Amino acid sequence: MDWKRNYHTHTDFCDGQNTPEEMAEAAAKKGFTALGFSGHSYTDFDTFYCMTPETFPEYCRQVRALREKYEGQMEILLGVERDFYSDLDCRDLDYSIGSVHYIRWEGEYIPVDESEEVVRKTIEKFGNDPYAYAETYFDTVARVVEQTGCDFIGHFDLIKKFNRNGTVLVDEHHPRYVTAWKKALERLVPQGRPFEINTTPLSWREDGECYPSREILKEICRLGGRITISSDAHSVDHLNRGFDQALAIAKEAGFRTVTVFHGGGVTEEIPFE
Repeated sequence: MDWKRNYHTHTDFCDGQNTPEEMAEAAAKKGFTALGFSGHSYTDFDTFYCMTPETFPEYCRQVRALREKYEGQMEILLGVERDFYSDLDCRDLDYSIGSVHYIRWEGEYIPVDESEEVVRKTIEKFGNDPYAYAETYFDTVARVVEQTGCDFIGHFDLIKKFNRNGTVLVDEHHPRYVTAWKKALERLVPQGRPFEINTTPLSWREDGECYPSREILKEICRLGGRITISSDAHSVDHLNRGFDQALAIAKEAGFRTVTVFHGGGVTEEIPFE
């Protein structure tokens, strides 16, 4: 299979580097058959990274114009990455990604993917118990479909982002960590939403892991879950980052099909061979 689709892309309407036009043009040159735009939905407690109520209509207008421009050449989908704590109404969009970027602790919204320093301070707030932190995170992720009504689940184990360059903030093999993500899967998989294999960590993980890890993907497969593949692109250079590796990881985990999206709740299972 030659995977020429990406449903997780960001533009300069949020924290991406390129315009929607530039992303679409680059995807077309790479031979993409589908490109989904998924700008970060608005969160009023942290506006640094996301679209705003003022910019969101123009984002929609530009993506819809690109859909007309590339009709017959490349399918363009209008979506968002809806954070767990965002209240955006997604009914008029083609799809949404349900993601958890924050945990709520003692009345505070704490980002899990901002910096190593923030994660260290968060673990201190949990009494220097990194697994209490992980349990809170995965308990939130377990409810992401119910909370957002998403079409697929984004970067399931984002909490491991700063385990890099020899630093281990949360041991991914610790029994409490494993129990926490297994408990989340038991709630999520029966709801039928695919999990994305997000290739972003391939940029820094020496072990070649994506989001989710190989171990988690094997459990998703065992439980009868589905997957899709994306690169979480924030620039034209990352549109097809790591797709071949992701396909190999999916096969190794036992998957035989990948989910593609056509908007309006329509999905299709594409076999590897």
